[in-house]
Amino acid sequence: MRKEKGRIWTRYDKVQQAKPTEVVSNLDGSLYAILFNANEGPHSHDLKLVYHSLIDAGVSDADISVLEGDGMTQNRFVNKSATARNLNSVVDSIRQKATPNDRLLVYVTNNGNLVNGQCNVKVYDGTIWEKDFEQMMQDLPANFGLFYFAQCYSGGFAERMGYGKNIGMSNASRQEVSWGNFDKNVANIFTHHLFPRILEGDTIEEAFDYAVRKDTSLIRRKFLIDASAVTLSTVTPQLRWQNADPSQLYLGSTSPSKK
Repeated sequence: MRKEKGRIWTRYDKVQQAKPTEVVSNLDGSLYAILFNANEGPHSHDLKLVYHSLIDAGVSDADISVLEGDGMTQNRFVNKSATARNLNSVVDSIRQKATPNDRLLVYVTNNGNLVNGQCNVKVYDGTIWEKDFEQMMQDLPANFGLFYFAQCYSGGFAERMGYGKNIGMSNASRQEVSWGNFDKNVANIFTHHLFPRILEGDTIEEAFDYAVRKDTSLIRRKFLIDASAVTLSTVTPQLRWQNADPSQLYLGSTSPSKK
């Protein structure tokens, strides 16, 4: 089992969380996506980036479910309000139509919190705890799923989802807040380095490594500290898996045709 970490030139954790029980290979199926943001604001711009990255990569709009705020936001491609009930409904619909050849992307952003060691994320009508999110995502028939979390304290969700045929990815660890640039309407900087690259021919791990270099490099951390005149907390992006090896799997296509 692999376990790697960076703490000097860049910061990250890559952890194969359990002994693999099967091999997950790239299969020629469809990509389904769920994009979830509890409220409008800078997170809406991140959501828009991810949505248009999917469209530009050839993913059908019919295969992308977008849940944001009250469902009537500035992003006209939004399908539903970002409630826990609607999220569960969308997941149920994917259970009905996805096949074992298909891939799944679940992207979650907005505000997160850490309470007594457990992480939650804001939804339009409250919060979802990491254990409840994990339960909601059970028994999905896809070949593999990538669950990317961009809220503060997102690492707890990545840890939960990085088992079986799922890959858990987050911009920060369980104990860390996220970095953004709200002056430029960027809620999460890591997301803007991850997309659209993760759909353009890199393996999932290669795209993760690229975003890590851009977001957590020693030079960048020093610049932020110097610019703010305070010691900023550092972020440690997480990549977690068991059977679905991110060094071998492609989210946007089944082959590195654009590399």
